[in-house]
Amino acid sequence: MGGYLRLELGRTFRAPAFLVYSVFLPVVLYLVLTHRGALEGPFATAPHAVALVAVAAYSALGSVLSYGTGVADERASGWLRQLRLTPIHGFTVFAGKAVAAVMLALPPVLVLCAVAATVQHVSLTLTRWAVVVGVLWLGTVPFALLGLGLGYRYRAPGVQWANLLAMAVLGVLGGIAWPMQQLPHWLQAAGRLSPAHGYADLAWGVVSFGAHAVWYDVAVLGGWAALFALFAWTAQRKAAPYLPTPPRIR
Repeated sequence: MGGYLRLELGRTFRAPAFLVYSVFLPVVLYLVLTHRGALEGPFATAPHAVALVAVAAYSALGSVLSYGTGVADERASGWLRQLRLTPIHGFTVFAGKAVAAVMLALPPVLVLCAVAATVQHVSLTLTRWAVVVGVLWLGTVPFALLGLGLGYRYRAPGVQWANLLAMAVLGVLGGIAWPMQQLPHWLQAAGRLSPAHGYADLAWGVVSFGAHAVWYDVAVLGGWAALFALFAWTAQRKAAPYLPTPPRIR
């Protein structure tokens, strides 16, 4: 799977659009938010750190969801079906794409953390920085699986609209794109069950030094990851009917 994963990552990281939309624009947004002091709420004691989590979470979420657009393009071109005719097992292709999607979240997270530390002087211990990066990166697993499922399920441009809708719903319900305290109470209750809230809440708990429901957030993320994994696996099976893997040529 290593060779296939390198192929997937190399193709994506070399795309100028990835660097612009997933790295450059989030940095600009973070600097604008922290310059204006736009964030308020229960984490107002550390607004720059809170903005870091909000922007990094949203950009990482968008990066992994957008991977599904490439999957939809591969379906349209017939590439996914061609892969079924190679010695690469179907599960290897699926797992490779899932890992590649998660890897897309790492560059924006690392760059934003570096900007927060050097430009906005966000002060955390080395351990807390490592935990924040780990949570913001690995916490994207459910969203990567959702993006894969959407890519296998819909064709372009339908998958792009599905991604935008998912971004909007997850961003609002998770309290990332809109302060959760300003939502109706019933929507706040629904938001606490969303994967985006568990994802961001874990990272906010690290930077705010506050007591958070860590195990609850982990359970919510894990449950949604299992659900989205089932959705993605089922969608890819329907998108490219299973063909037996040919024997390897020795």
